[in-house]
Amino acid sequence: MSYLGSTPTTQNFIAGTDQFTGNGSTTNWTLSRFVNSVNDIEVVIANVVQNPTSYSVSGNTLTISPAVTNAVVFYVRYLTTTTQAIAPSQGTVQPSSMSAGGPSWDAVGNLSDGYGNVRSIPINSKTGAYVLLATDNGKCISITTGGVTVPASVLSAGQVVTIYNNSGSSQTITQGSGLTLQWAGQASSTTGNRTIGLYGMATVLFITATNAVITGSGLT
Repeated sequence: MSYLGSTPTTQNFIAGTDQFTGNGSTTNWTLSRFVNSVNDIEVVIANVVQNPTSYSVSGNTLTISPAVTNAVVFYVRYLTTTTQAIAPSQGTVQPSSMSAGGPSWDAVGNLSDGYGNVRSIPINSKTGAYVLLATDNGKCISITTGGVTVPASVLSAGQVVTIYNNSGSSQTITQGSGLTLQWAGQASSTTGNRTIGLYGMATVLFITATNAVITGSGLT
């Protein structure tokens, strides 16, 4: 079974009692624990066990109406033998409730992670020669001139970068020093620099930090 956040830890029931003193006006009392129903607790007023129909609970709020008489002591005993899961109310789970570095979302539900919106491809526009960075993982490099160098040991296995030649002339995709840039789908092993034609697009997938494969439209 999958969980939001860490896998829950198995818990055991620990007996407990809350004690209160009536004031003749208060009807809502805050319990030290959350409970699911009136059957999870026993309310004793002036040493008389109360019928569960005489009170109600919601979360950790106990409601007794009419109010307990002023100066009368009453207590609440917890009866459940297993802890119960309390589902968070809609809209109450925020990104800050999750582990550091986890995903986040905005008011309309757009989900983002450390690389940006997961439902769209971020565009990194360049107007001159560019060398890929680790932060380019999952992005599209839209370049107008100067070409793109694919370096070794910058991106990791499984990471992907798209390169778009946003111009009317060819550009070079350079195989960086120490990197093997394999051209996918050829009759024999073909590595080295590639030329991407006007308005062509190529995808670079890193098999390891020093071995990548390139494929796309307009490559030579």
